[in-house]
Amino acid sequence: MIILKYVFFLSFSKLCHVRAVTQSDVLHVDPNMIPKIFQVLYDNEGQTLLNNSTIHTQNQNNHTDKTIENKGHSFVIIAYRMLTQCEICNHPCYHNFSPPSCLECIRCHVLCYKQHYDDREEFILSCRVNDKLSAKALLIMCVNEEEQKQWVAKLSNKIPTREIVLI
Repeated sequence: MIILKYVFFLSFSKLCHVRAVTQSDVLHVDPNMIPKIFQVLYDNEGQTLLNNSTIHTQNQNNHTDKTIENKGHSFVIIAYRMLTQCEICNHPCYHNFSPPSCLECIRCHVLCYKQHYDDREEFILSCRVNDKLSAKALLIMCVNEEEQKQWVAKLSNKIPTREIVLI
């Protein structure tokens, strides 16, 4: 019998975002396993450089038909019918019959109510993943839900605060 073990080294400086997954993230997984899984978004290339035209403050947001650009995020409007929650206020973001409008960044996958944006709240930090080609997602399954929560908490504390470099 051959047992293969894979080792994956990831520098803390490459971490962008860590979060527990929801049913909408892993559609074909047994619902009992979802509380054991978390997602790590990391930069595959290195520090991403931005130019002035890609950063939009709350007052200078750019809204197209398909996306809403805000603070480096590229949000799409989405409605959830499966269990998920707002990462800003931790309230449920789903409903079976009339789900509320939500925003999800196509780069870092942060999720929040669209109402936070509509009310012009200072609701979110700048996007950590500014080049979706260099960002990678890693799904990790732990032994139990408690271990998953510990890993998410520990890795979230290790995410570096990055300075945005303007070119």
